[in-house]
Amino acid sequence: MSEQYDEKLGKHGGDLETIAAQYDIQLDSLIDFSVNVNPLGAPEILAEIIQEGIALIGRYPDSASSRLCGKLASCLCVSPHQIIVGNGTTELIYLISRCFRPSRALLLQPTFTEYQRSVSIVDGRVLHHVLSPETNFRLNLKKLITDASAVDIVFSATPTIRPGIYLKKCRFSRWRRLRSKR
Repeated sequence: MSEQYDEKLGKHGGDLETIAAQYDIQLDSLIDFSVNVNPLGAPEILAEIIQEGIALIGRYPDSASSRLCGKLASCLCVSPHQIIVGNGTTELIYLISRCFRPSRALLLQPTFTEYQRSVSIVDGRVLHHVLSPETNFRLNLKKLITDASAVDIVFSATPTIRPGIYLKKCRFSRWRRLRSKR
Protein backbone atom coordinates (compact mmCIF):
# COMPACT_ATOMS: atom_id res chain seq x y z
CA MET A 1 0.00 0.00 0.00
CA SER A 2 1.25 3.41 -0.88
CA GLU A 3 0.21 7.03 -0.56
CA GLN A 4 2.01 7.86 -3.81
CA TYR A 5 0.63 7.16 -7.25
CA ASP A 6 1.89 8.46 -10.54
CA GLU A 7 -0.79 10.92 -11.65
CA LYS A 8 0.34 10.56 -15.27
CA LEU A 9 -0.83 6.94 -15.16
CA GLY A 10 -4.26 7.90 -13.91
CA LYS A 11 -5.15 10.95 -15.97
CA HIS A 12 -8.77 11.13 -17.04
CA GLY A 13 -9.40 10.56 -20.74
CA GLY A 14 -11.87 12.22 -23.04
CA ASP A 15 -9.92 15.42 -23.67
CA LEU A 16 -9.52 14.90 -27.40
CA GLU A 17 -9.34 18.64 -28.16
CA THR A 18 -6.17 19.02 -26.09
CA ILE A 19 -4.56 15.94 -27.64
CA ALA A 20 -5.43 17.06 -31.18
CA ALA A 21 -3.95 20.50 -30.55
CA GLN A 22 -0.86 19.17 -28.76
CA TYR A 23 0.04 16.73 -31.55
CA ASP A 24 -1.43 18.69 -34.46
CA ILE A 25 -3.86 15.88 -35.31
CA GLN A 26 -7.34 16.24 -36.81
CA LEU A 27 -9.93 15.79 -34.07
CA ASP A 28 -12.07 13.55 -36.29
CA SER A 29 -9.19 11.09 -36.71
CA LEU A 30 -8.98 10.33 -32.96
CA ILE A 31 -10.84 7.53 -31.17
CA ASP A 32 -10.68 7.67 -27.39
CA PHE A 33 -10.73 4.23 -25.73
CA SER A 34 -10.12 5.70 -22.26
CA VAL A 35 -13.74 6.74 -21.77
CA ASN A 36 -16.99 4.83 -22.01
CA VAL A 37 -18.39 6.16 -25.27
CA ASN A 38 -19.44 4.30 -28.37
CA PRO A 39 -16.93 5.06 -31.14
CA LEU A 40 -19.59 4.02 -33.68
CA GLY A 41 -21.95 6.75 -32.52
CA ALA A 42 -25.53 6.48 -31.32
CA PRO A 43 -27.72 3.58 -32.51
CA GLU A 44 -30.25 4.55 -35.19
CA ILE A 45 -33.20 3.63 -32.97
CA LEU A 46 -32.12 6.32 -30.49
CA ALA A 47 -33.25 9.07 -32.87
CA GLU A 48 -36.74 7.53 -32.91
CA ILE A 49 -36.85 7.31 -29.11
CA ILE A 50 -35.70 10.93 -28.77
CA GLN A 51 -38.31 12.05 -31.29
CA GLU A 52 -41.05 10.29 -29.29
CA GLY A 53 -39.82 11.99 -26.10
CA ILE A 54 -39.78 15.52 -27.56
CA ALA A 55 -43.39 16.01 -26.47
CA LEU A 56 -42.30 15.54 -22.85
CA ILE A 57 -39.46 18.05 -22.99
CA GLY A 58 -41.56 20.81 -21.39
CA ARG A 59 -42.19 18.69 -18.28
CA TYR A 60 -39.86 18.84 -15.29
CA PRO A 61 -38.30 15.38 -14.83
CA ASP A 62 -39.07 13.16 -11.85
CA SER A 63 -36.23 14.21 -9.54
CA ALA A 64 -36.51 10.95 -7.57
CA SER A 65 -36.48 8.83 -10.76
CA SER A 66 -39.27 6.79 -9.16
CA ARG A 67 -40.36 4.92 -12.29
CA LEU A 68 -36.77 4.05 -13.23
CA CYS A 69 -35.94 2.94 -9.67
CA GLY A 70 -39.05 0.76 -9.66
CA LYS A 71 -38.16 -0.91 -12.95
CA LEU A 72 -34.51 -1.41 -11.97
CA ALA A 73 -35.51 -2.78 -8.55
CA SER A 74 -37.86 -5.24 -10.20
CA CYS A 75 -35.15 -6.45 -12.60
CA LEU A 76 -32.56 -6.73 -9.82
CA CYS A 77 -34.93 -8.22 -7.21
CA VAL A 78 -34.23 -5.48 -4.66
CA SER A 79 -36.25 -2.70 -3.06
CA PRO A 80 -36.53 0.58 -5.02
CA HIS A 81 -35.01 2.25 -1.93
CA GLN A 82 -31.78 0.35 -2.60
CA ILE A 83 -31.36 2.01 -6.01
CA ILE A 84 -29.56 5.31 -6.49
CA VAL A 85 -29.89 6.99 -9.87
CA GLY A 86 -27.29 9.51 -10.91
CA ASN A 87 -26.33 11.54 -13.92
CA GLY A 88 -23.41 9.26 -14.77
CA THR A 89 -20.85 7.40 -12.72
CA THR A 90 -18.83 10.50 -11.86
CA GLU A 91 -21.76 12.06 -10.01
CA LEU A 92 -22.27 8.87 -8.00
CA ILE A 93 -18.58 8.64 -7.08
CA TYR A 94 -18.68 12.16 -5.65
CA LEU A 95 -21.97 11.45 -3.85
CA ILE A 96 -20.45 8.40 -2.16
CA SER A 97 -17.51 10.43 -0.86
CA ARG A 98 -19.75 13.27 0.26
CA CYS A 99 -22.10 10.86 2.02
CA PHE A 100 -19.50 8.72 3.81
CA ARG A 101 -16.77 11.39 4.16
CA PRO A 102 -13.94 8.87 4.50
CA SER A 103 -10.90 10.10 6.39
CA ARG A 104 -8.86 7.35 4.67
CA ALA A 105 -9.77 5.59 1.43
CA LEU A 106 -8.12 2.75 -0.44
CA LEU A 107 -8.11 2.77 -4.24
CA LEU A 108 -7.30 -0.27 -6.32
CA GLN A 109 -5.03 1.14 -9.02
CA PRO A 110 -4.99 1.66 -11.91
CA THR A 111 -8.49 3.11 -12.02
CA PHE A 112 -10.62 6.14 -12.81
CA THR A 113 -9.08 9.30 -11.29
CA GLU A 114 -12.38 10.64 -10.00
CA TYR A 115 -12.25 8.33 -6.96
CA GLN A 116 -9.12 10.09 -5.71
CA ARG A 117 -10.51 13.54 -6.47
CA SER A 118 -13.80 12.78 -4.69
CA VAL A 119 -11.98 11.72 -1.51
CA SER A 120 -9.66 14.73 -1.66
CA ILE A 121 -12.63 17.12 -1.83
CA VAL A 122 -13.85 15.88 1.56
CA ASP A 123 -10.30 16.19 2.97
CA GLY A 124 -9.76 12.45 3.01
CA ARG A 125 -6.40 10.76 2.60
CA VAL A 126 -6.00 8.32 -0.28
CA LEU A 127 -3.98 5.12 -0.06
CA HIS A 128 -3.24 3.05 -3.16
CA HIS A 129 -3.31 -0.70 -3.63
CA VAL A 130 -1.50 -0.94 -6.95
CA LEU A 131 -2.09 -3.90 -9.25
CA SER A 132 0.91 -4.25 -11.52
CA PRO A 133 1.61 -5.57 -15.00
CA GLU A 134 4.34 -7.79 -13.48
CA THR A 135 1.60 -9.86 -11.79
CA ASN A 136 -0.79 -9.52 -14.74
CA PHE A 137 -2.86 -7.17 -12.54
CA ARG A 138 -3.85 -10.09 -10.31
CA LEU A 139 -5.42 -9.24 -7.00
CA ASN A 140 -3.70 -10.58 -3.87
CA LEU A 141 -6.66 -10.94 -1.50
CA LYS A 142 -4.61 -11.28 1.68
CA LYS A 143 -2.67 -8.09 0.90
CA LEU A 144 -5.91 -6.30 0.01
CA ILE A 145 -7.52 -7.33 3.30
CA THR A 146 -4.49 -6.03 5.20
CA ASP A 147 -4.54 -2.75 3.29
CA ALA A 148 -8.31 -2.39 3.68
CA SER A 149 -8.14 -2.77 7.46
CA ALA A 150 -6.51 0.68 7.66
CA VAL A 151 -9.22 2.63 5.80
CA ASP A 152 -12.88 3.67 5.98
CA ILE A 153 -13.80 2.82 2.40
CA VAL A 154 -12.41 0.81 -0.52
CA PHE A 155 -13.04 1.90 -4.11
CA SER A 156 -12.76 -0.90 -6.65
CA ALA A 157 -13.99 -0.59 -10.22
CA THR A 158 -14.79 -3.48 -12.50
CA PRO A 159 -13.27 -3.47 -14.97
CA THR A 160 -10.28 -1.47 -13.92
CA ILE A 161 -9.70 1.28 -16.47
CA ARG A 162 -6.16 0.68 -17.70
CA PRO A 163 -5.84 -3.09 -18.08
CA GLY A 164 -9.58 -3.81 -18.50
CA ILE A 165 -9.39 -6.60 -15.92
CA TYR A 166 -12.61 -7.84 -14.31
CA LEU A 167 -12.75 -9.01 -10.71
CA LYS A 168 -14.67 -12.25 -10.70
CA LYS A 169 -17.74 -12.13 -8.49
CA CYS A 170 -16.61 -15.21 -6.56
CA ARG A 171 -13.26 -13.54 -5.71
CA PHE A 172 -15.03 -10.39 -4.56
CA SER A 173 -17.43 -12.46 -2.43
CA ARG A 174 -14.45 -14.28 -0.94
CA TRP A 175 -12.80 -10.92 -0.18
CA ARG A 176 -15.97 -9.74 1.59
CA ARG A 177 -16.16 -12.95 3.67
CA LEU A 178 -12.48 -12.75 4.65
CA ARG A 179 -12.83 -9.04 5.43
CA SER A 180 -15.87 -9.59 7.66
CA LYS A 181 -13.93 -12.18 9.73
CA ARG A 182 -11.48 -9.46 10.80
